[in-house]
Parts: sequence; structure tokens; C-alpha cells
Amino acid sequence: MGSILSSIVEDKENLSHIHLTCINALMNFNDFDMGNYVLICKFFKDSKVKKLHESGINGRIGRNRLNSESVWITIDKAINYQMLVKDIEVDLSMFVDDIDFSTVDKSMTYCITRIGHIFFNYITRCFEVAE
Repeated sequence: MGSILSSIVEDKENLSHIHLTCINALMNFNDFDMGNYVLICKFFKDSKVKKLHESGINGRIGRNRLNSESVWITIDKAINYQMLVKDIEVDLSMFVDDIDFSTVDKSMTYCITRIGHIFFNYITRCFEVAE
């Protein structure tokens, strides 16, 4: 939180809603969440796309041998603190002749918000100072 306040003072900014949202997230993120969030942001940077599909995130979790449950808990927290946005796309295939053959497919995508980028910068700066 000191890093955020320091930025506000150094840049002569007024305390904004974005700053308060980042402070609130910092108070509720634990060490696991901080590490997971940095990795999640790196997933986006490595893929160079604005949205990641759920399957893409699961693939990266597996390749990096991460604790899947822990990463998804962090993703849910990040959504709650407006750092990530989750979009659900639904594809409905209706068969008029026989409804039993109709299908519904859903796919979830995730995107980092402006607050998420700012939060990532604060966290990485804190990790750099700690090293």
C-alpha cells in the first residue's frame, strides 16, 4: 500500500477510485494470490493477445506445473476486484425437427482491465524492491 501512496505523492495525483480499488485488492490478496496474479499477467504478455480462453489458461497452468485450484481462486478474486473481466460466449445449435439433438457450447474468455494493469505494475515494483 505504501508503494501506491508513494506513487500518488511522487506523481502529484489525487487519490482515485482506481487507487482505492488496488489498495482494497492488496488488503485481500495473500502471498499465493500475488504470485499467481503476476503469472496470470505474464500469460497475457507471453501470448500477446488481449483475451485468453479458459483452455489456454489451463494449458499454461499445466505447462508451468502450477496448482490449478490456487490459480483459479486468484482469477476469481481478480474478477471480484475488477482486475480481470470474464466473458461467456454461448453457441446454440437448435434442431427444429428433434430438440434432443440441439447443443449448447460455452466458452469463457478473460481479459485484463486497466485496474489490472495498474495493479500488476504495483505488485511487480514491490517484488523488485524485495529482491
